[in-house]
Amino acid sequence: MPKKPQIANQARPSHLQSLIADLDKRMEMIHDTVNQNNENNVIMLRQAIISELDATSLYEQMAASTSNPKLAKMFLDIAKEEKVHVGEFEAMLNIIDKENEAAVKDGHEEATKKIGSFQSRISSALKNA
Repeated sequence: MPKKPQIANQARPSHLQSLIADLDKRMEMIHDTVNQNNENNVIMLRQAIISELDATSLYEQMAASTSNPKLAKMFLDIAKEEKVHVGEFEAMLNIIDKENEAAVKDGHEEATKKIGSFQSRISSALKNA
């Protein structure tokens, strides 16, 4: 079994020790997950992504619904954190499900082409108007 990655244990300021420990833990989780490429992990990650997207939408709706600017800011800050969680789960999913990674890449390319085509049509229409 390959050796688990770990950040070099050097003398470091105390305020960074917990950050480094967290990064070590995350690297170990990634290493372990890569070595357990099974259907259950893929399902769990997809469910986690769905849950985080739902939470993001909820907090953004709450922010839009309140007249309290401080509360709205708090909801938007939390929504932003949820988006980071989505990115973490997507990254993990792409590590253990290469087919998903390729499909997402294809989707990005297809969307980029469609957006470019749409923008060209709008530009042409505006010039001809």
